[in-house]
Amino acid sequence: MYYTQIIFDPANGHTIRIMDDVYKQHRFIMFGFKNYSAQQVGRVLYRIEITDEGSLSAIVQSIVPPTYDTGFLHSGIIAATSRKHVLFAGHAEPEFNSGVTYHFRLRANTVVTREGKRIGLVDEEALRKWFEERTESIGVSHQGYDVVDEGYLRGDKNGNNIMFKIARYEGTLIIRDGKRFSAAFVGGFGHAKGFGCGLISLARA
Repeated sequence: MYYTQIIFDPANGHTIRIMDDVYKQHRFIMFGFKNYSAQQVGRVLYRIEITDEGSLSAIVQSIVPPTYDTGFLHSGIIAATSRKHVLFAGHAEPEFNSGVTYHFRLRANTVVTREGKRIGLVDEEALRKWFEERTESIGVSHQGYDVVDEGYLRGDKNGNNIMFKIARYEGTLIIRDGKRFSAAFVGGFGHAKGFGCGLISLARA
């Protein structure tokens, strides 16, 4: 897996417009993969966040390395980029062993479907229930976590204002089924995976 960090200039006008619309974010992130076919690229996941130094950044997870050309660098949108290639026990594809504990971070599109409509969740109890009902399906259990309601992401789709409800989860999880978790790790967690949600970041506990 490749992990690319993009550091943005938050004062740049182009950056402000990109960050204000998840569809523009998506197009910007995917521009780095323009030289690949859709089959080669597979699922690309990303998350917009603030670094420890206070910079605005994107973390991009992909199975092939993206390239953000000098045009972006010269535009002032991107202040810097870095990339690392991570192997999992010597394998390019992630493999997780049952019983191993990790610290995790996840931004998720926290919605439920009621009467055919997707409803965004805002209450902490509902956000916790939503997460815990889904952990078993991806082959993990948790050892405690925090949840932060991050409000809504917006986007303009053909003149229509689309809203994505999001929340951030951080804590500790235990792998119960390595194969199921590997699939979720690569494919993403929940909905809106093309719009900055679903990327599970891990650090060995």
